[in-house]
Amino acid sequence: MNNEDEKAANLVPSPSHALLLAGSTSLVQRGMQDLIDAEEAERWLNRGLELSGERRYEEAALWYRKAAERGLASAQLRLGWSYECGCGVPQDDNQAALWYREGADQGDANLQLALALMYLEGKGVPHDAERAIFWLRKSAYQGDVGAQSKLASIYEAGEIVPQDYAQAAYWYLKVAVLDHHCSQDAQSRLGHMYENGLGVPKDPEQAARWYREAEQGDRLAKAALAATVQRFQKLSPEATASVLNKVYERVRINLRPKPSDTKPQS
Repeated sequence: MNNEDEKAANLVPSPSHALLLAGSTSLVQRGMQDLIDAEEAERWLNRGLELSGERRYEEAALWYRKAAERGLASAQLRLGWSYECGCGVPQDDNQAALWYREGADQGDANLQLALALMYLEGKGVPHDAERAIFWLRKSAYQGDVGAQSKLASIYEAGEIVPQDYAQAAYWYLKVAVLDHHCSQDAQSRLGHMYENGLGVPKDPEQAARWYREAEQGDRLAKAALAATVQRFQKLSPEATASVLNKVYERVRINLRPKPSDTKPQS
């Protein structure tokens, strides 16, 4: 082989190098496709939300399903909720639990809470307190206020798990410091626990502080409700129904950081 032949041979990549380049290209292509799929799923979800706002629930559910099948957790939540309440699709708790589980397995806190509530109530899945607590803790550790509130009340009541006031106070405190519709109840419960030394040291000053916070929250809530009612009185019945529908969906869907729990065996 002369020098020119040697130079030409050196320009040819080795088989292993060629395979590495091919693999890298494939990964990039898959990443781009995943991004395109996610953007498309978001568009489908938004179309479903628009239709829902127009009270065209059957059409909305079709778009939710398209997005949910692409793995979009927020669409899986919407579709699961549609089946749970029978909104745009036949009421079916089994289908609701199935879609909640899809998103819960992906780590979505909203869907973990939704699935936990299904296990607590035995809807679409067997009643199973252990699994309910497992998913509640998963959601609560990600900061979901609804899950934190539910855990606190469960530990305080001691009906489905051993009573644990320290755990109850821990989760109530997480909620009490937030500006959230669940905070007022958590503040009141914290006041009661400090007053009676339940899970926390008995402390009249802390008790009074949390009672005051709860009372202030109650006044603000009543003022906000009065202002809302006043605004609604200026709307037509159809417009009022549309607004109330959107408010209901927001509260139900947006009950919205990791635990080392081990997943219970199936």
